[in-house]
Amino acid sequence: LFYRFSADEPDDSRVLNLRRLWPETLAAREPLVVSQTLLLSLLALLKRHQILVPAGAVGEVDLAGLRQDEAFVAFRLATAELQAVQLEELQSSSAGVAFLVNLFHILVVHERIHCEHPSFRRHSRVRSKLQYNVGGYRLGLDDIESLLQTQDDDREQHARRESGSLISASMSIAANAFARLVRVTGELGRLGSFLE
Repeated sequence: LFYRFSADEPDDSRVLNLRRLWPETLAAREPLVVSQTLLLSLLALLKRHQILVPAGAVGEVDLAGLRQDEAFVAFRLATAELQAVQLEELQSSSAGVAFLVNLFHILVVHERIHCEHPSFRRHSRVRSKLQYNVGGYRLGLDDIESLLQTQDDDREQHARRESGSLISASMSIAANAFARLVRVTGELGRLGSFLE
């Protein structure tokens, strides 16, 4: 039996979307479009490989069948486009939040498939260090969740300070979350591998 320390693993072994490198000569689509496309294709795969259970029971997915599906292979290769997305192209703060929510859900499901965890309804939160390369930055579930969690903090603060319209309040919350995304990705770029 051989053992290997996680510190000895190749640096990119935890990044799920480096199976293929996105060609530098090919521009990526808008980040929100990429995340929506990936999420929809992943949901279609889950639906196709869902194991039918009696009403009210916990549903599971046929992981062996899903992994052999050509559409899953295509999905894994398509995640490479995340490497080249330009976060600056997100036209509004609400688009930034929508992108992060989509990315979080994609990574949760992809991580569970990768770790061979068939149940998607049980909330047995398997937290690994798996990540995506997004626009040159490594983002894991904890990173994305912390960016989105600031939205709740901002909502509470904003509700106490102002009694303005619901639309302006939600736009302010989204703007603050998006500003944190830009700031954190900038910090990730500066700190590089020290964040692991």
